[in-house]
Amino acid sequence: MPSNLVFDYEGQVTIEQVQDLSAAGQRRLWNTAHWRGAGYILAAAVVYALSLVGIYALTQSIDPKSYAEAPYTPDALMILGMLVGIAFTVFVIVLFNIAHRRLTHRHGFHAGGSYCGPRRFRVNAEGIQVAGPHGQSFTYWDAVTELTETPRTLLFWTDTLVAVMIPTRAIGDEQEVARLKGYANGQIEAHLSAT
Repeated sequence: MPSNLVFDYEGQVTIEQVQDLSAAGQRRLWNTAHWRGAGYILAAAVVYALSLVGIYALTQSIDPKSYAEAPYTPDALMILGMLVGIAFTVFVIVLFNIAHRRLTHRHGFHAGGSYCGPRRFRVNAEGIQVAGPHGQSFTYWDAVTELTETPRTLLFWTDTLVAVMIPTRAIGDEQEVARLKGYANGQIEAHLSAT
């Protein structure tokens, strides 16, 4: 593909593109990290095991005469407490994630702010230019390390968590997306092989 091509697009960057960038960045962070969270998992397992030992010791210290008429034995209480604890933990995690998504979607980014809103995109042999109502940016190809695609967004990565976003609906049909991707990958490979 000729290197003197120029690709011009106009479109809206929405919260969905920002969410695509965030999710892809989190995946990249986990994939590039040498440490996969084993320390957190081990610490959580130790705390959980100590909690179970504490609950078991508490239930065993109860006078057997006091629960002779009760519907639950100490072992059943321990299991019930464990299940309630697990259910509560899962509930809090799910509720936090839902609340975080809703707050980000409603209040995190303004429709005409620095991340979202109308944009003009130009891709050429020098790099990627993005212009919006508040300014413009230019990213040289030697800063771009990788191109990935989500169903809604092309992400031109310049760092583990930072990428230039171009909405695929701004580009057009699948053929035009494929043409831009081919051109961009050629530019990225050429600059990576030159370094």
